[in-house]
Amino acid sequence: MYEREGYDEDLFSGASLPAFCDALRACSLQTLGISAPMACTNSSVTLLDALQGHATLQTLEITGYSWASQPEAARVRIGAALARVLTTCPALTRLCIYENGLGCDALRPLFAALEHNTSLRKLDVGFNDIGQAFARDCVLPAVRRHEALRLLEAREGPYIRPLDQAMKLVWERNNPGM
Repeated sequence: MYEREGYDEDLFSGASLPAFCDALRACSLQTLGISAPMACTNSSVTLLDALQGHATLQTLEITGYSWASQPEAARVRIGAALARVLTTCPALTRLCIYENGLGCDALRPLFAALEHNTSLRKLDVGFNDIGQAFARDCVLPAVRRHEALRLLEAREGPYIRPLDQAMKLVWERNNPGM
């Protein structure tokens, strides 16, 4: 297992990024967790694209990136790349993109991709600036259709009833009759 402490921009920029992506494609990776800022949209998309079709990836955790500072179009590109990973990685059971500030437009492709995924069991999208209408019109219907989901974490700062309903729905699937 490879771990890096703190902020190290060099891994995700310049000549290091293609080499890292090649290594990702060539290995039998099961878990990838990154929790340091990767502000560059191109680097984020390149890294996510390298994971497409990865046959053994089970857990992808990208937290605390604060992509909120990126322009909306850039965040949408990142969301689309995440959706491609979700639809092309057959072993992926856990996706955690907690506290990235992606926003509703970036998350839309991800929730649409749930319809084409049967392996995902755990999804954490908390603190990604999910609004009331998006939660009602996109998150809740996607969670209703994706019956394989066993854990949903979608906390936001303010209380958002449809998010609470979606989390409750998943909890009730795991605890019938309670």
